[in-house]
Amino acid sequence: SVIPLSSPLVHRVGAQSELHKIMKGGGRPAARMRQSILLGAVLGRKKGILETESGFLGADGRMYPDLRKAFGKYSVTKQCSLCKARVQGNWYCRITHGHLDKPDYDGGNSVDKLVELFRHGVEELEGRLRNLLPGGKKKGG
Repeated sequence: SVIPLSSPLVHRVGAQSELHKIMKGGGRPAARMRQSILLGAVLGRKKGILETESGFLGADGRMYPDLRKAFGKYSVTKQCSLCKARVQGNWYCRITHGHLDKPDYDGGNSVDKLVELFRHGVEELEGRLRNLLPGGKKKGG
């Protein structure tokens, strides 16, 4: 995880069912949670902790299990045509293999948001995640 479970920003551990309910509900809560999933994936890749850490800190301050599954289900990021043909999911395509320079298999541009996030350093990305959390927004920011 990017922020340790002992952090005051982590309110409790969340379940997959809670995550599903948030994402199914849509609106701002789902958009913020989707952003925390993307940030968790990019931070994990940049920090080289994807093999040892599988959870992620959600925008609601809960630590959720299985970032890879959440990314696959809720990130709305599509894989490139090569990975689609090889039956590789969006996690393996965009995060594991780093196929950020290839368009979506359907010609779309869902990868653009990841490309934008990968341009930033770890400190900036952690700040963005912190700002999504309840009580994490800094004054004046």
